[in-house]
Amino acid sequence: MLEITGLDVAYGPLTILRGVSLEVARGEIVSVIGSNGAGKSTLLRAISGLAHVIRGSIALEGRRLERLRPEAVAALGVAHVPQGRQVIPDLSVEDNLRLGAWRLRGDGARVARLLEREYARFPRLAERRARLAGTLSGGEQQMLVIARGLVMEPAFIMMDEPSLGLAPIVVDEIMEAIRRLNEEGLTVLLVEQAAAYALAIADRGYVLKNGEVFLSGPAAQLRDDERVIHGYLGG
Repeated sequence: MLEITGLDVAYGPLTILRGVSLEVARGEIVSVIGSNGAGKSTLLRAISGLAHVIRGSIALEGRRLERLRPEAVAALGVAHVPQGRQVIPDLSVEDNLRLGAWRLRGDGARVARLLEREYARFPRLAERRARLAGTLSGGEQQMLVIARGLVMEPAFIMMDEPSLGLAPIVVDEIMEAIRRLNEEGLTVLLVEQAAAYALAIADRGYVLKNGEVFLSGPAAQLRDDERVIHGYLGG
C-alpha cells in the first residue's frame, strides 16, 4: 500500500533522513522505533507533505506523494495523528472532530454518522463532547486526535508517538484501540519510542538510527534481536 524508496529529507541544510526505504502492506500494522532524533517524526511529516524531500520516492498504491501539498495527501485518504496531541484547545471536543471531516463537508448526514461512530468507539469523548478540548486529560486528548483522524475515513493512518506522556494503563488502552482498528481493516504506520508497546501489536517493524534504517523485519523477530533488546527494550 505504501512504498518508500531511497528517501532523503532535509530541514534547511540539515539532512534528517538518508536513503530510507520502507513498505507497508494493506492491512498491516508497521511500527517504526528508534531513539529521540532518529528521524521517526520526520518520516511521517515527509509522507504527509510537511517536510522537504530532496531525493527518493513515496508512493501510496502507486500514486506518488512526495511533491503533493499536505491537503492533497490528506484528500487521498492519508490521516496523520501528530505527536503531542495537537488538539485545538479553545474548541469543543465535537468541533475538533468536525475539523477531521473537512473533506466530507457538504454531507452533513455522513459526518453525523461518523461522529457517532467515534463516540461509540471512545465513550469518554461522548461524555465530554461539549467540553473544551484543552480541559481534557492527556489520555482523552490522545483519544480525540485519533478519533479526529478517523472521522476523515482514511484508508491509511499514521500515528506519531501516541503513548507519549501517558500513564501505562492509558497506553494499554490506546494500543488496544489501535489493534482493534487494524482488525477492522485499517492499515497503520505507528511511530513509537516505546518499542515494547509498538512491537507487541505490530506485524513488522523498522528501527531508525541516525536517520537511516538500522534493522527491519517481523515484529516478533525484532523483539528477540539482542540489538533491539539492549538498545530499545531496556536490556
